[in-house]
Amino acid sequence: MKVFNQLVLTLESGEVKIQLKASNGGLFSLTVPINRIENNSSPSAPSASFGANLLWHTPFQLDESVKPAANDPIYDLDFDFGRLETTTRPPMGRWPNLDKRLSLSAGSVLDRLIMELESWLGRKRFHRKPFELAMDAVLANLCDCYISGQQLLLNMGNTSYCHRKNNSEEINNSAIIKIVQFLESHGYIYLIIGKSNQFDQISSWCAARSKLIALFDQAQASVRLAEGSPLAVVRERPTKTYGADGMVRKEAGAVINFPPSSRENARLVKAGGVLVGYTETWCNHTATLHGRYVVPWLVRIFIENSSLGGRFYGDYQNLPKVERHQILIDGEQTVELDFKSLHYAMMYALVGLQMEGDPYVVKGFSRQTIKLVSLILANTSHIHVLKGQITQSGKAENQRLYPVIRQKLAIYNERKKRGLVCEKPYVPNWYESYIEGVPEGMTGEELVSAIQARHPAIADQFGKTDIGLKLQYLDSRIMAHALTLLSDVPVLPVHDSIRCRVSEKERVREAMLEAGRAVLGVDLEIAEV
Repeated sequence: MKVFNQLVLTLESGEVKIQLKASNGGLFSLTVPINRIENNSSPSAPSASFGANLLWHTPFQLDESVKPAANDPIYDLDFDFGRLETTTRPPMGRWPNLDKRLSLSAGSVLDRLIMELESWLGRKRFHRKPFELAMDAVLANLCDCYISGQQLLLNMGNTSYCHRKNNSEEINNSAIIKIVQFLESHGYIYLIIGKSNQFDQISSWCAARSKLIALFDQAQASVRLAEGSPLAVVRERPTKTYGADGMVRKEAGAVINFPPSSRENARLVKAGGVLVGYTETWCNHTATLHGRYVVPWLVRIFIENSSLGGRFYGDYQNLPKVERHQILIDGEQTVELDFKSLHYAMMYALVGLQMEGDPYVVKGFSRQTIKLVSLILANTSHIHVLKGQITQSGKAENQRLYPVIRQKLAIYNERKKRGLVCEKPYVPNWYESYIEGVPEGMTGEELVSAIQARHPAIADQFGKTDIGLKLQYLDSRIMAHALTLLSDVPVLPVHDSIRCRVSEKERVREAMLEAGRAVLGVDLEIAEV
């Protein structure tokens, strides 16, 4: 037996030393099981860069009889660190969507783990259904996070909590906590406990270990939507919160449930109906990114009622554009077709006009500045606030300070991510709403007036109540019409664009043009992005 008093991990960012301390007179050593797995070093696996404290409750040994094959690149070390505590956020954490389930091909994985859970609980009476629902949802989210290289956020401190969105079966958090504890105790997941305080809300999180990944791979597991999951929902307006790092975060509003017999519920069912054909089509096709399955499922989300918002949302939309370009559908390369200047085109259509020329060309200003300000202008009901933000962005002192503050925040966030102690830099109130590219000395009144003068026919549309959500409703109707025309074609919509196979580019283009004519009565311009 070899006994360690210090473990040194060499990472790309340098060495991380972990001091092993004796407890109650005992010595700690470390077991290093070696498992034959692929991609164990994916972003879903936690690393020492999180600055975690190791809490080991039993001795660990190094088993020298288990050795990797020489020159075999797919062998990897899977360190059993036990339970970790962290004071930092995961790099790509996300909350679970409890309407997700494992594919039917992975039924054997679910059955096996339910049997192990029943034995672990040791109860005389085991109520299988609630645990089976929760286990299926947790495993589906772990599989999805493994595929996308993310981490699954958890609420480990509230047993009576029930997730308020994406949870049509109302799975209770107490069942999720039990399942997470079981998966951790059996070596299926890493569990990292968040150490929250009044200044920094740090959630617990988990990620699949090689033992669970092997089961997913053997079963060729993928993720599907639970039967009966709502395809369209209405939510309350999102709220804004300020984190300890000074950054503004949007929190999605709770789902609003309408009586089954109400008109609003009937409208929702109809609004989600377009996704029935879309979902059925994707059951016979596969989207992949770097060999990993891309989850194509969508939900349509309205805000407050069924005539505001209504866009289609899916996990793949969070991928950077450069990665979306690399998505394959049935092994074929894809292309993304985009409605050009859609906000302006819709506003012109609302007054019965066809948009002419490039709406972002305004004499005396860069196109990029006008485009950025226009997108804000078309989504705000408070023009006076936007004017103030532009004026602040045009001040010489703020233009000098902005890149300095941005660099300091980047360093601060990187240090926090690594778990290092650091002092948060001062962030002035104007920083979060700073608009890059505003000419020095420019005021909001001048810039907004220039845009309104460039577009006199729609100048009175800017600043109307809920103008942004009303325009979203319009573009969602265009997308819904296009998806109806393409119900037998595997496509991936991204709000005002559609990704499809290269071989079906022209059919998708025609469907998008027809959808624009049907909803707006004008010809929209389609571009490849």
